[in-house]
Amino acid sequence: MVVVVIIGVLAVAAAPSMRLTTYERHAYNDAGAIMQLFRNAHARAVAYSVPVLVSMSATNSSADRGTFGTYIANNPVGAGSVVSCKGFAWAPVAANSAAGGTITMIDWVNLNGPAGSAEADASIQTALTYYTTNAATPFTNGTAYVCFTPLGHSYVTLPAAPTPLFASSMVPNVYPLVALVTRGSGTINRSVVLLPNGSARVFSHLW
Repeated sequence: MVVVVIIGVLAVAAAPSMRLTTYERHAYNDAGAIMQLFRNAHARAVAYSVPVLVSMSATNSSADRGTFGTYIANNPVGAGSVVSCKGFAWAPVAANSAAGGTITMIDWVNLNGPAGSAEADASIQTALTYYTTNAATPFTNGTAYVCFTPLGHSYVTLPAAPTPLFASSMVPNVYPLVALVTRGSGTINRSVVLLPNGSARVFSHLW
């Protein structure tokens, strides 16, 4: 009987730590899912010789914990595919990805789970930042886009982008984009860094 009581006390004492460990694992897995989405988009563009768009939105709050979607371009004229990010009718993304539209959604990561999900319970959320030579540019409202080309180049358009999203005068991106995944009051943060060459990686840090 004494052994049962001791086991029960130890289990109760360990429960909070186990819960926090589970939340940390979910935060890491969410960051990994975002990284893999970027990698897959880049790899698909190169492997299949089609431009691939990734839409991103996050408010670093419960309003939008992080929403990412991958879209592949269809040729609106006939069989085959377009090969450039520029001048193509990506936007409006929701309408153009409907049945028979100019683009097709092929992958997504959505951290906006319902109440009771790990993201909601652990307050896991994402902040998006685009770095330039002048200063970091956080975009916490609206949606931003990155497009990968078959040649491995990438183009970035921030919120309030015109249509088409990528103008003919744009040059390939040379700056990193970061999706910072945090967990409530947790001390460990995960940054998903998307480099200009299309490679993506995750690293954990305390700041």
